[in-house]
Amino acid sequence: MLVYGQPGSGKTRLCASGAEPTLIISNEAGLLSIANTTANIKVYEVKSLEQLGAIYQHLIDGTKFGLVCIDSISEVAETVLQEEMRATKHALKAYGEMANKVTALIRSFRDLAAYDVLMTAKVERVQDDNNRLLYSPSTPGTKLGAGMPYFFDIVAAMRIDKDSEGNVNHWLQCRGDGQYLAKDRTGLLDHFEVPNLAKIKEKILGPQTTVKAA
Repeated sequence: MLVYGQPGSGKTRLCASGAEPTLIISNEAGLLSIANTTANIKVYEVKSLEQLGAIYQHLIDGTKFGLVCIDSISEVAETVLQEEMRATKHALKAYGEMANKVTALIRSFRDLAAYDVLMTAKVERVQDDNNRLLYSPSTPGTKLGAGMPYFFDIVAAMRIDKDSEGNVNHWLQCRGDGQYLAKDRTGLLDHFEVPNLAKIKEKILGPQTTVKAA
């Protein structure tokens, strides 16, 4: 699952809503939103692609976690791009290498058979093939950004609105509407869902299953 949204929209809090042992791999500093959570969460802060590779190998070897979150893949891509820019004077080559490495990273974590996997991303507005402006996941470079949604079974936009009494509500938009890019390959989620991973997983798989969520 890939979830994108504005800063402060609740993406990090979503990572803590899985009701199962959770590993949050953070490339951001904004973890105050889950500082007081009682959930079973372990946080690793990473600053390089090599650190992510080490964590991936640790997960391959087997851990106690059920849910793995990368928060956020946008920040990871920006970090990798900085590394590539330092290694070469050619900007196009740096962007190409970044896209290839982050794509491989996404595929590797997405395909971890023993875990549920969530990645978060920043949001940007881009022009699609029909010349419409769509809100979509943000990454440096057009190649990575255009291909990234295809790697996930569920792509959702974190939305915020206010009710008639001024209360702030958070929603996951799981279906596209010509303004926000979203998709649900399971076909089991509503247009808008409460941002709670445990409830979303139960809705897709049922309450008594041990099959891995997509």
